[in-house]
Amino acid sequence: MKTAIKKTDLKLLFEFVKNCKRSDREIAKIVGVSQPTITRKRAKLVETGLIRQFTAVPSLDKIGYEIAALTFTNMRTSTNENPKSLRNKERDWDEKHDEIVFASVGLGMGMDKVIVSVHKNYTDYQKFLTELRTYWAENIENIHSFILSLRNRETVTKDFSFASLEKTAKVS
Repeated sequence: MKTAIKKTDLKLLFEFVKNCKRSDREIAKIVGVSQPTITRKRAKLVETGLIRQFTAVPSLDKIGYEIAALTFTNMRTSTNENPKSLRNKERDWDEKHDEIVFASVGLGMGMDKVIVSVHKNYTDYQKFLTELRTYWAENIENIHSFILSLRNRETVTKDFSFASLEKTAKVS
């Protein structure tokens, strides 16, 4: 059962999303509560899992990444493997690959998993894809990729950010 999120907690959450490096005092002025309240609420948002981490969104091209890839797979369990053990195996494999920034089971386009990854160049991506195909040979039915150039800023129509979600978030 989902718990209702208080309006002030949601406002605080999105102030952190916009710029988590601001001081609690600065955020307190914006939200309209005291600095100690912000400190307490921040800890509570982390404790309850509403905030999983505070992080910066780097300009990937400026730190040497040329490619982002969305890799879609259609996985099947082998005859000696149950679905739960397959998910655990996937989770372990994903965690061991630092180039993977997000991976999840899902549905669409005849696929049931997506992997979002970043790569220094096409050769690194090809190596990743070869390892994926080799390691999962008995489980993968199909792989499709969508590759994004991180070097050509003219092709980006909106940068990755959660800041605009504040306008669509619902308060229970």
